[in-house]
Amino acid sequence: MGLLPNQPIFTWVGNRHFGCHHETSQFRTKTTTRLRPSTNNGIQAKDSSKKLLQLIYFSIIFVYPHIYIKNIMMNILILCTGNSCRSILGEALINHLSGDRFKAFSAGSHPTGKVNPNALATLERNGLPTNGFASQSWDAFEDEAIDIAITVCDQAAGETCPVYLNSAIRAHWGLPDPAHVTGTDEEIAHAFQATFNALSVRIKKMLALPIETMNAEEITTALNLIGNQE
Repeated sequence: MGLLPNQPIFTWVGNRHFGCHHETSQFRTKTTTRLRPSTNNGIQAKDSSKKLLQLIYFSIIFVYPHIYIKNIMMNILILCTGNSCRSILGEALINHLSGDRFKAFSAGSHPTGKVNPNALATLERNGLPTNGFASQSWDAFEDEAIDIAITVCDQAAGETCPVYLNSAIRAHWGLPDPAHVTGTDEEIAHAFQATFNALSVRIKKMLALPIETMNAEEITTALNLIGNQE
């Protein structure tokens, strides 16, 4: 079928505009007019592009899961029996030193219900926040996705952990309980500071590990090795 005089022929140009070509009975001329693109077409194209990008992203995550993991803040639960001294110091130090890599919590198998004042004094003396801490049961974190659980006292390490921690990576960093130290105020403060310093060293070693790219067995081995070092 032949073209009628001045009959327009529309062709797609690029990804945004149309070109309008005109045929005449005597000679062919080409003029290009930029038309407003269809709103519906734009929305559909954007949705399709978004779905395609999501498909590509999740395909990459499936093959290389560590790319996804390293962008997620991991949850660490520091455990001891009373959750009043060592675990409180550990929670505070991890949250202070780790930036957006880890979120720390602390709990106890048999919590005292009160944070030791000397633990808070130690945090204050070292320039760390002292508010927001509580001595609480490990049952309080049943609905929290815990990635790593670290015990800091031998008694808690020997106890049966709650079922929800079965899937967590577990390690042990045994430390003497400074709450059992008696003597002058200076001697007690020294004991708490020694515990703070020991935890600080261990946590800094943990933060130096490429945990986001390690598997569970590697993380367990590395963390236990840190706990066995002086």
